[in-house]
Parts: sequence; C-alpha cells; structure tokens
Amino acid sequence: MGNWKFLLQKKGDGFWRKLKTQSVEIEEGKYRLLGQSNYSHSPVEICLNYQVNPSDRALSYSLKHYRKTNERGLIEISPFFYFHPGIWELSCRGDVFSEMLGESWQENLQLKVLKVREPELFKTAKQIDLFSPRQAKIKERQSIALVGQILPPKICNYNRTVIEIKLPSL
Repeated sequence: MGNWKFLLQKKGDGFWRKLKTQSVEIEEGKYRLLGQSNYSHSPVEICLNYQVNPSDRALSYSLKHYRKTNERGLIEISPFFYFHPGIWELSCRGDVFSEMLGESWQENLQLKVLKVREPELFKTAKQIDLFSPRQAKIKERQSIALVGQILPPKICNYNRTVIEIKLPSL
C-alpha cells in the first residue's frame, strides 16, 4: 500500500503533524492518530504494542483491531488516547484476504513517549537575586506563588504565620 502516512494530533492543538520517519519522539499526553493511504475502502489490521520499560518485555501490552479506510484513504488508528511514557509500536497491514491475493503490505511506526519535563524553579539570575540570602520569608495566603510556581497546599500554613522556605544552594 504505497504512500502511507501517519498523522498525529495532540489534544488542544488545531493542527495535524505529519510523521515523516518511522521512529518519532513525543512527550506524554493525549493524542489521536490517523493513517492515510492511496486506497479507499480497504480493510486494515492495526496492532498497537506498548512497552513500559524497553528492557523488560514482561511489562508490555498489546491491542489488535480492524478498521477500513474511508473514501479519502484515511483511517482512525487511535481516538484521543493518553500515551504514557515508554515505547509504543504500531503496525498497520492488509487483512488476510489481501495476503491471499499476493497484495500483502505492512507499515510500522514507533513512538518513543518521553515523560513531561518539569518546569524549572529558577530560570534567570534576576529571579535568584530575589531570594538572597538563600532563605526567604513569605507571608502566607491561600496558596503561595514562588517565582511563577504554586506551592502545594500541604506546605501552606493557614494560621497567618510566616513560612520560611529554604532554597537549594547553587
């Protein structure tokens, strides 16, 4: 099945990203995945394998289902779905009848899903200077904002006392 393309869309984005290689790195999150081919109304077998840890095959999950391309050659491989960190391997291939007719084909895609990066607490020297010397006393409110970060309510003291925050040494 020539000219097969995979299209990926992150939830909240208004555009589709064409995947040009067979191995792509993305951050974890909710995505949907489409396939596009030159053939309309063709049956496709879709296999999706997930490995939590690439070195441990015991922690893997797989799913297989069958779909058909529409009149434009598009097929929904996965609706919006949360892709957790790990290796996701996808294969799309013709059904048994296409193999019997000698028209077998298979397209593969590997998604390396990376853990979402945590935002850094300090990004510039100006922000660090706000907290000289290495401790800061901040009057408590319902939640405390510290250089754009919200501290969890667990460490907030609601008795209107002063909270001392020790910053890591640089």
